[in-house]
Amino acid sequence: RSGMCLRAMGKNGGGVWALPAPVVDIYMCRHGTTTWNLDKRWQGETDIELADVGIEQARKTAGILAERLRSVRCIYASDLKRAKATADIYAEHFGCEVAVHRGLREPSLGKFEGMVRDQIYSEYGALFESLSKLEQEERLRTAYFDGLESPLDTSRRAEEAVRRAAEEFSKDAAAGEGGAILFVTHSKVLEAVLAVVFGK
Repeated sequence: RSGMCLRAMGKNGGGVWALPAPVVDIYMCRHGTTTWNLDKRWQGETDIELADVGIEQARKTAGILAERLRSVRCIYASDLKRAKATADIYAEHFGCEVAVHRGLREPSLGKFEGMVRDQIYSEYGALFESLSKLEQEERLRTAYFDGLESPLDTSRRAEEAVRRAAEEFSKDAAAGEGGAILFVTHSKVLEAVLAVVFGK
């Protein structure tokens, strides 16, 4: 759902989250539900529109975020339509601009794109069984198919997109311009970041 948000604050430590002072509040959110989500089709880089229910989800999530956040300085979105449309709805609430960044887009899922979930797990059950047996570090370095990104690849490019935005934001914050940053992205990106950065 659009309401799936990951919050991270700049702090000492490793990775992209070791941001310079002042502290930066970062919220990473998934786009609203699409027509393919309703059909349980895997999307990947296929550019699918939000469904009506996804538009309503984004509006509700924007309202929740508006209640919790004092202000939002900027919103960054994947270049895929479902993420950009969600970000545009958020931007209406906060009166800020939306910047598009390809580093936030969903990774390609190869031949899985357009297939329904049950069909994928039925036809490629052996693949998922093999992946489930890998240790965490090896799994993060293993893509579904040759030529596709691994979860580690996906996380690293998303981390870089966040790092660059946060560094620019920190300059504004030092000048007295506060507010959080929102990043509107995709489930596979959020899953990758949670696994790589937070060990989830």
